[in-house]
Amino acid sequence: MNSSGLRRYAAEQAADARRTLAEHRTEAYTGVCRSCGRPEPCDEQRAARTRLAHHDATLHALRAGRATSA
Repeated sequence: MNSSGLRRYAAEQAADARRTLAEHRTEAYTGVCRSCGRPEPCDEQRAARTRLAHHDATLHALRAGRATSA
């Protein structure tokens, strides 16, 4: 995959993770996910946070001109 393809893929994955995080917000009063009703953080929220961190780091590295091996 070339750098523009990787950049596009990372941006799509980061956007998807942000959508998942917006959907799986935690209710402040009860501490449960508004979408699935599980205690904070729900599995979907945890996975989306991990994906977002990974793909944001990839995008940052590409902007800085560094190649990534992840």
